[in-house]
Amino acid sequence: MDNLDKGTAELSKHREKTFHLYETVIAGDDKSLRIQATFKLGCMSKHGPETILACAITVVVEFLRALMELIQNGDISAKLVAANALGISSSHVDYIRPAAQAGAIPLFAEILEGCEPLGKEIAEDVFCVVAVAEENAVVIFQHLVRILRGSNTEVKAAAAAYAAEISSENTRGKK
Repeated sequence: MDNLDKGTAELSKHREKTFHLYETVIAGDDKSLRIQATFKLGCMSKHGPETILACAITVVVEFLRALMELIQNGDISAKLVAANALGISSSHVDYIRPAAQAGAIPLFAEILEGCEPLGKEIAEDVFCVVAVAEENAVVIFQHLVRILRGSNTEVKAAAAAYAAEISSENTRGKK
């Protein structure tokens, strides 16, 4: 085994240990550590090898649920950090469907309706990524239409802009 193969094997072992450490922390009771570990696992998932990612999908579904709980019940800071971590995790191609199936789309629609500009940016980014799966785009549009029927002019304008952007992205992908 040459040095490159040894280095690759060592890196793989390190990633597996790190993954299991994050998995343990995410299952714990400390919300602050759960958020940090989830965020780091989300970042790690963008660069991890397929073997780690395959193991991570079931854990990801669980931490997506934990993040959604934080988004629903946390203070504004926890909500934004959890939304960002969920957005990062959802952006990995293997996690798009599990994130949507775990109920992320309605939560991001709720964040879009909130008053935090950063939350709105996060929701827009997630909608654009998650909408690559057509069934997700349909659900997103249903929420955007509901928002457009509301009374908040600023939120309606944002929903209209997101609808146009998602339509544009989906149209370009089909040409």
